[in-house]
Amino acid sequence: MTLPDTILKQRIVGINYGFKYSGTTVICYNTFHEVRFIVSSKNSDADSFIMNEILNIDPDLVLIDAPLSLPGVYNHINGYGD
Repeated sequence: MTLPDTILKQRIVGINYGFKYSGTTVICYNTFHEVRFIVSSKNSDADSFIMNEILNIDPDLVLIDAPLSLPGVYNHINGYGD
């Protein structure tokens, strides 16, 4: 697959949004020919983490993977602890 030059010149960020204070939110972004990952800290506000990193990265495009439903632990389903 060949990508157009325009997309190769863009800074693209992907965010996997976890529970706000769990330390499971991850930001992935490209810089030149590298892919980098940044992980939020446990007990720190993931929203602030995202905003600060996005301001520093200054992306052209941001893609977010956020849960559309609550995990089983919040619905008190047996076997779900996180």
